[in-house]
Amino acid sequence: MDGGVTHVQLGALDVAYRASGRGVPLVMFHGREGDHRVYNALQDALGDKRFHVLGNSLGGLLAQHLASHWPDRVDHLVLGLCWPGHSSLRSLYPTGIMRRAELSALGPAGDRDIAELMSSPEYVASHPELIARLADLTTMPSAQASARRQEALVAAEPIDPSEIQARTLVIAAERDQMVPPHIVQSLSDAIPGSAFRLIRNAGHLAALEAPDEIAALVSDFIAD
Repeated sequence: MDGGVTHVQLGALDVAYRASGRGVPLVMFHGREGDHRVYNALQDALGDKRFHVLGNSLGGLLAQHLASHWPDRVDHLVLGLCWPGHSSLRSLYPTGIMRRAELSALGPAGDRDIAELMSSPEYVASHPELIARLADLTTMPSAQASARRQEALVAAEPIDPSEIQARTLVIAAERDQMVPPHIVQSLSDAIPGSAFRLIRNAGHLAALEAPDEIAALVSDFIAD
């Protein structure tokens, strides 16, 4: 099944999702697009089905919330480039956040450095279009939308990863300057029985830098 975008209104929050494919649903949350209030929208979209969940970066926090709140619904859980839900990234590794803020304050003059921070100088050199692509992403959300997203993250209750029951795969990237591998490893260590995989020669945008490797890891994991 391949459908268009469906919208569910939750108060002031507009949740949009697209359904595609067949079989057990794989619900994916990417970066700062996550919001823990999406539980209600998922309930409408998925009914009583079990589903797999993949969360990347900030989306990984939402994925941890789903696995914690709905342990009987989440089948396989994949957490990429993420940190333990009971801690803030700023407290665990402020360097990347501070550097990103410094570069963002430069406006367009910092665009290339931001791209290199999120990936690597080598990747940006071979994919210069990434600079404009990331610049567009940083300007897309309105101030009000960004505030709502931040409010959602702050309002969410801290998660104890040790209580996650779903079969879990945790993925880190060797050259990630935002969420370094040792932070991601600490998340994996906290989740009972989780598997840990490291993507070599990739940064925080590993999904762009090594899409085939990540797709193979996820496909093999949820098929097991």
